[in-house]
Amino acid sequence: MTYDKDGSPKTYEVHLKHGTITINPASPGQPGTPINPNNPESPKWAEDTDGASLTKKVTETVHYVYEDGSKAVDDQTETLTFELERTFDKVTGKELKDNGWKEIQNRTSFDEKLSPKLENYTPDQEKIAVVNGITPTSKSVEKTVVYHKDGTTHAKDTSNSRVQVTKKATQDSNSSKKSFPQTGEQTQVIFSIWRMNVSAISGMVAYFMRKKAKNK
Repeated sequence: MTYDKDGSPKTYEVHLKHGTITINPASPGQPGTPINPNNPESPKWAEDTDGASLTKKVTETVHYVYEDGSKAVDDQTETLTFELERTFDKVTGKELKDNGWKEIQNRTSFDEKLSPKLENYTPDQEKIAVVNGITPTSKSVEKTVVYHKDGTTHAKDTSNSRVQVTKKATQDSNSSKKSFPQTGEQTQVIFSIWRMNVSAISGMVAYFMRKKAKNK
């Protein structure tokens, strides 16, 4: 104990503060283990404090294929990585601060991607446009570019081809209908055939009657 010059004891005031610990993907928590490794009785790390829970990745993948689905060239991929940093009280285990998700390169968009050139083939998309507004909750993006052999009908012309086929079928159907006689025409044809048959029968009857008369 120490005293002042007047003989009275000195008074000291001590303030104790809880220790804190900050976690991130490089230094994550260990779920199920004590937050304060020096105190086995301290609160345990929660399940959502491991490295995987502090990292989110969103990827754009562009496939390049031929019309039959086989690979034309290697895929192009681009990934944005978001990381989370959190601070906890080592004594109570309470979260003190959430610094939010941050993309490691401060980016929030996928770049434009030009379709590779292939000799004798043409892609149905010359480029994949920029994709903006990517966040940690965004879903990964997957797109496909199809290469068509030069000089062939592209898949995008299929609908027009169907129209042409349908039009031709309609024209053929109408032509077939026109090849058959209409109701009035049918009556006239039947009458002509009946008259020819009657004339033929009359001629045969007259012939046999003349022949019979000669025989008498």
